[in-house]
Amino acid sequence: MKCICIAGASQIGLLNVSDILAKAGMMQPRPSNRADFVDIQSWHEQAFTMTTEESLIAPGRFMEQLAGDIFSANNKTDLWGWADTRSTWFLDFWLNFDPRLYFVLVFVSPEVMLANAIVSKAKIDSVAAIMEDWQTHYQQLLRFHLRNPERSLLVDASECLDSPQAFVNACAKQWKLQIDTSTKHDFISVPQDHTAHYLARQLCRDFPQTASLHHELIATMTRLGEVKQVDGSALLSAEQVIANFHFLRDKSDELELLQAVREELSVLKVDFDAALVRHALQQEEMATQLQHAMLQSETQQTALSSLMQEKAVLTEQCSSLKQDVAALGQARDQQLKLTSEQQEKIAQVIKQYEATAVSHLQQQKEIERDNELLLANLHQVQCELEEIIPKLEATQTLNDTLQRKLAILEKEKNALADQRIAWDQKLATQLQQRKEIEQENELILLQLQQVQEELEHYFLQCQDRQKELQNVENRWQNMLRRNPDYCDCDSIEMVSSDNAIGSTVHWRLKNLNTAGQSLSNLEFRTIIELDVAGFVFAGQSANSTSLTRWPVNAMNQSELTIIPVGSDQIQQQRHETLLNLATSDWDLLRALIRLLERTLKQSPSDIVPTGFNVQPLLSGLIRLEEVIDSFPEVLRYDRVSLRNEQVNPDYEHLWLHFENLALGNKRFQDFEFRLSCGNVRPQHFGDYPKLEFPEVSGQAPFKNWFAEAHDDFGAKLELRFALPESMDLDVLHRLVESDRDFIFALITRLPAILATLQNAGVQLKRSWSDWINLANKIEQIYRLRTEKQTASIEQPLQALIAPKSIKAVAPKSEQRRTASTKTSRKK
Repeated sequence: MKCICIAGASQIGLLNVSDILAKAGMMQPRPSNRADFVDIQSWHEQAFTMTTEESLIAPGRFMEQLAGDIFSANNKTDLWGWADTRSTWFLDFWLNFDPRLYFVLVFVSPEVMLANAIVSKAKIDSVAAIMEDWQTHYQQLLRFHLRNPERSLLVDASECLDSPQAFVNACAKQWKLQIDTSTKHDFISVPQDHTAHYLARQLCRDFPQTASLHHELIATMTRLGEVKQVDGSALLSAEQVIANFHFLRDKSDELELLQAVREELSVLKVDFDAALVRHALQQEEMATQLQHAMLQSETQQTALSSLMQEKAVLTEQCSSLKQDVAALGQARDQQLKLTSEQQEKIAQVIKQYEATAVSHLQQQKEIERDNELLLANLHQVQCELEEIIPKLEATQTLNDTLQRKLAILEKEKNALADQRIAWDQKLATQLQQRKEIEQENELILLQLQQVQEELEHYFLQCQDRQKELQNVENRWQNMLRRNPDYCDCDSIEMVSSDNAIGSTVHWRLKNLNTAGQSLSNLEFRTIIELDVAGFVFAGQSANSTSLTRWPVNAMNQSELTIIPVGSDQIQQQRHETLLNLATSDWDLLRALIRLLERTLKQSPSDIVPTGFNVQPLLSGLIRLEEVIDSFPEVLRYDRVSLRNEQVNPDYEHLWLHFENLALGNKRFQDFEFRLSCGNVRPQHFGDYPKLEFPEVSGQAPFKNWFAEAHDDFGAKLELRFALPESMDLDVLHRLVESDRDFIFALITRLPAILATLQNAGVQLKRSWSDWINLANKIEQIYRLRTEKQTASIEQPLQALIAPKSIKAVAPKSEQRRTASTKTSRKK
């Protein structure tokens, strides 16, 4: 016995490969011989629901026993196998279960998988989820294949369909299978949806993290024939996609027609329901009347049946009495005959007695005794006849009464028959009406069916248009992410101003679309300090802020002021506010500055009141824009969350997830990394902190990410530190300058990121202060070993006010850090 497990991410591809092997001689698996008949599909379903992510390799002894029952049922089959995507998570279990089990790992590219999802009628909730699912499946398949090349075969699903004979030969050669390699395999090629493949190719560009895995799979798999080049001419061009978008936009008339058809269908449905109700009421009334008539008929039939039974009993009794009378008459005739005979004998005896009087005297006495006995019997018979005659008379009377009742019953029966005939005629009329109603209902149903078919046709067209609109909308969102400065609104209004020069102006914007946000109503104030403009937003207490993430240093403030000037203490606080703005908020601030500049330059009379001097505010906005444009690049993000906290006896980590991460003009929708610490001991946190960037979700910001280490989660780029002042410079030097800049920006922001999670109420098994102190130590070591200094956030404003006389000076806190670093270096 030999067995083949076919695994992969696409069930369609697995079934195609399974059909090829089935034509070559592979049998389908039989269920187990147990009473519940567990088969291989139900085994995977039960094992998948019973196990967790950590225990997929070993599903348990009970499931192992069920698997043994299935293998026992197929033990006499030379070659059998199955195809199931869930087998991907049980490859190690099946590998150790039976050495006669081999694995065909079917590869489908992310573009094909996404195109199949687009073409299918299933709802696509998230393209990122599809790409993540693809990457998760094929990381597992590649890992398994590299560890077990002699037991597994990695093939392309499309190549198997194109060259099925080569695929069967490869399986037979590698595992010495007794299968028919001469069978011809004829498969009808399914035409590709070029629009879906075009959209899938464009969408896959937004997920560069899948490219390396894709290339590695292609380089590792067994090739069955010549590699086909993708025909780019068969794909749609960008102009055709734009034309399709315009075509979809022009389909509003069809949507209105569809809505009208829906309303007409609703009216028809209401009329049809009313007709059904009327018909049901008529049927119910007819059924009630018919039931009442049948009940009366049954009652009369019961009475007639009872009378007939009584008549039958009396008739039977009368017949019995007649038989008794006839029997008694026969007995009386016999007795009379005997009496006559006896009298004749007596006469003869008398004659004889007279002849022989003496000799026959005794005989005469005996004959007299016999006569007396006969007379007694005759008298008894006469008495019995006298008793029977009254009974016969009573029977005759009862018979007459019965005859009268039968006559009455016959009349009632005739009346009932006439009534039944009338009811039958009425029922026939109602049946005719019912038939007409049914014909009318059939006509209405036919019309309703036609309308339903038309509605389904328009509904399917609408679904297709909605899918295409959704795809275009996704591309539109991608365009917005690539152009964060895009800004548009329906109306902008200057609500109030404190004076003619507008040192404080209250603004109101309607339906603002910018920075990936859509705000129906946005209100804020602009201020001017030291000839520089600023913005004031309402706080969280009013639940009216438009900011994505309220800065850490402003969480308890009723208002947030964004302006880079002020006294020393206030200026430092405002600079930290600019530093802690989220990515979307930073983009929103820049877009609002440019929007107000355009508005004030145009100076429309319906926005700017008469007599208002726009020049001071316009100059302040221009200076603010120069400060913002020259602001140092800092790491920004919209949201951060704790994905996992790992606590082992000698190792701990915090797995952080970022949304809309940005560094300068670079944007990353999702990013993850792990802050970890090794050499953990009781009452001691550890001396070896690390930054771990996993292969799947942590390589997006890097230009030349490479696998430096491996763990239970897979490959990772790892930057190691050692307290008090050591770090792995070899790994750092292998990175390009832009990657080192990203790591430095992440390290400098790391204490504030952890403080954000702490203020959000995230609970840890270890104290937050331990992790924040560890982040500060990592920053100190990095600065010490790389001689990296933070650009001053005061420099843009100082350069703007006095570009020739004032030099760039770092903040006081930064000066203290630099001084302490130099002191420690001297020590």
